[in-house]
Amino acid sequence: MLRVHVSGEDLGRVRVAKKPDPMWETTLSLRRLQRGDGGLPVRKWRGTVRSRFPKAAGPLLTLVPPSGYFPISSRPRAKTSKSNLNW
Repeated sequence: MLRVHVSGEDLGRVRVAKKPDPMWETTLSLRRLQRGDGGLPVRKWRGTVRSRFPKAAGPLLTLVPPSGYFPISSRPRAKTSKSNLNW
């Protein structure tokens, strides 16, 4: 498990998106679709989606594996420029 420690100042700089990012929603959904974990609601969703998943979209499952690293070229891009990041 990854544990991140942040200060109150760090939390004060956190921003929440006004709406979901479609690419991240797609990416995270593809990952969840391929995994076998989750409770009953997830299993029902997975069964429904798998029955409707088009064969032509199959290569997406190769690009976005169920867990771990996936190529940066297939990751959604952040909309924040590097100059705005204070590392």
